[in-house]
Amino acid sequence: MKRVLSIAGCALTALAALTATPPAQAASAVTGAVSYNAATKLYTYTYTVDSRALSSLGYVEFAVRENLKGNWSFPLPVATGQPDDFNFVMLVGDAAPPLSISGSYWGWTNRTVNATYTGDLVFWFSTPRGVSTDTANNFYLFTGGGTSGPPGYEGFVDFGHIVGPSLVDLPAPTVVPEPGMAWLWSAGVLPLLWAAGRPRARRRPPAI
Repeated sequence: MKRVLSIAGCALTALAALTATPPAQAASAVTGAVSYNAATKLYTYTYTVDSRALSSLGYVEFAVRENLKGNWSFPLPVATGQPDDFNFVMLVGDAAPPLSISGSYWGWTNRTVNATYTGDLVFWFSTPRGVSTDTANNFYLFTGGGTSGPPGYEGFVDFGHIVGPSLVDLPAPTVVPEPGMAWLWSAGVLPLLWAAGRPRARRRPPAI
């Protein structure tokens, strides 16, 4: 009888485990949106960060991948906006799984000691570049003293995929000479080419 009750108890436990609501995952601390202005032909990307996800240890970094492969620092956004005490920065780096984010980034940092945050923090930038269709992780939110990130990356309190500018592979920059320099180059080289191609007079052997 005890054996039957034990089996029945195990079955009920297994059934409860199958039907129980899975533990709720924490909502993302970052939301994003993009708008387009047909008059200026600019996209404006706006990001709202829930400050409750941040610690007050004086360092916060929020960044979105823009991934200009040819020259990751150019062109810059046409305009940017951020809360007080935050600075717009350009970043490049790589993070292994589970973050799996790499490339170049436009972002914001605040290094204020013992900073406190309340409400939503809003960041934005405007650029002529459109929305990316890449579904890879393309943003992260890091806070000093954070503990909710994955093992080894505890300070990364939020990361994943969010609306971001498109992937652009710019060609390597080329140096174009100034018109005056080009003229000087021609003036210096053409006489040499003319002299090199000019037929030389044959020297007669000395008379004996």
